[in-house]
Amino acid sequence: MSGSTQDAVSAVPPHHLLPALLPLSVPIHRRPALVLTLTHAEVYPSGCALFVSLRANVVTLEEQRFLGQLLTNYAQDVGEFTVAVERDGRSQVAEYLTVVEGGLFYRINASGGGQLWRMSYWLAPLPTVSCTVTFHSPPLGIELAEIALHPDQLAAAADRAEELWPGPTGEHQARAVV
Repeated sequence: MSGSTQDAVSAVPPHHLLPALLPLSVPIHRRPALVLTLTHAEVYPSGCALFVSLRANVVTLEEQRFLGQLLTNYAQDVGEFTVAVERDGRSQVAEYLTVVEGGLFYRINASGGGQLWRMSYWLAPLPTVSCTVTFHSPPLGIELAEIALHPDQLAAAADRAEELWPGPTGEHQARAVV
């Protein structure tokens, strides 16, 4: 990948665009007391933010604390909650600002508490071929759950993103990773 602006991978969702909302509401994993759902995507021409929710019927403070530690990675000893994307035959785990052969996938945010947790992930560039998002968390009973992202749906949504004001150009494009 060269250092030109055209080849840059957007490291964050663009702030000068209003994203198109792509409702998904796809259950990823369901147990009697837990549901993990890919709720929606905010789609930009440069990538998309994927939003995941976890609803759990937890009662005790200990159960709530466990979920918080697991989902926010504050305590490594409670187990793992891994989200990865597979595209073009490559798998990439969501880690902070790790570029792998022209692609970027990382967790933007994790918040919540009690019975509802929300996480969001940035995927750039926007997939042009089918790709799969995978979820793995033995402590939650998720051995492997997969959700396919369809590039035609993402491209159609990206066309609906709306420019709010002129975006960065040239050297002012400080939010790009090359």
